[in-house]
Amino acid sequence: NRFTPDDDDADQSSSPSGHPGSSRCDDQPDSSEPSRPITDEATPPEISVEEVRKQLRMCKTDKASGPDELSAKILKSCYFSLAPIFCDIFNRCLLSGRLPKLWKLSNIIPVPKKANPKENNDFRPIALTSILMKCFEHIMKDRLLTFISLDENQFAYKQKRSTKDACLSLDYFLRSHLETSFSYARVLFVDFSSAFNTIVPNILLNRLQAFNVPRYLINFVSSFLIDRKQYVTVGKQKSDTFNCSVGCPQGCVLSPVLFSIYTDFIQSVHPNVKILKYADDMAIIGLLNFKEQNDALFYFDAIERFVDQRHTVNLSINAS
Repeated sequence: NRFTPDDDDADQSSSPSGHPGSSRCDDQPDSSEPSRPITDEATPPEISVEEVRKQLRMCKTDKASGPDELSAKILKSCYFSLAPIFCDIFNRCLLSGRLPKLWKLSNIIPVPKKANPKENNDFRPIALTSILMKCFEHIMKDRLLTFISLDENQFAYKQKRSTKDACLSLDYFLRSHLETSFSYARVLFVDFSSAFNTIVPNILLNRLQAFNVPRYLINFVSSFLIDRKQYVTVGKQKSDTFNCSVGCPQGCVLSPVLFSIYTDFIQSVHPNVKILKYADDMAIIGLLNFKEQNDALFYFDAIERFVDQRHTVNLSINAS
């Protein structure tokens, strides 16, 4: 019964206020789940036993167990025998377009961002989720990325790309531009507040449809995001469990990938303005010239356009 797929009429309960890691679901735009999964005539490609064995074999034994209490050590030690069982469960999830409730349960651990934290924003809400579900996410992430062509200035989740490449590109744009006469540059570094927790599922699903992602993957992402349950643990104290259909927990394999897709449309339309991205980190670069008055106007227009774009996807900037 613990692996029963989601019910359409699952009870909804409000989030208790004041808990670290709360995504304040009641204040978010409506993101109710469609009454039925979107279906294709074609059957989803089956996940192979070898794919599951590979993921189980790669489990890091020092990772804490999720709410299902399946330890990474057991999964890794028994990977060969367990893989066919979990492979069957994974494929049944893809066919039904639904995930077991237990795999969508998160244990939120508030980790202080700084010494002497005084308010909820001083904590980083790290979600402990099922290790087995993370294995499933790894498989589905690889499938999802085969259909996604992210912005060329997005450096996360691309082969042979890293944070170092993002830094080198920033350095290249600035140095090559500043070699010309009367040139100067402006850079705005952007940090979003609780970025992953603000993902609105309906907006993300529309983004996936725009990329022509197969329906079975859209159904998977929809079930992954909607009607999640979570509770907060501080020491030996545990909060009530509450439902949330907005956001994606920090600590999930898919969270950074989905956020990159979610914000892919934030791009520059002017050749002298570059927007470099690494998951939820952004730098808006203006390559300007003192003799060209319009250059500064183009840059400030780009900033205003960025502000309007981030409003459409419910993102808040962490000004501090």
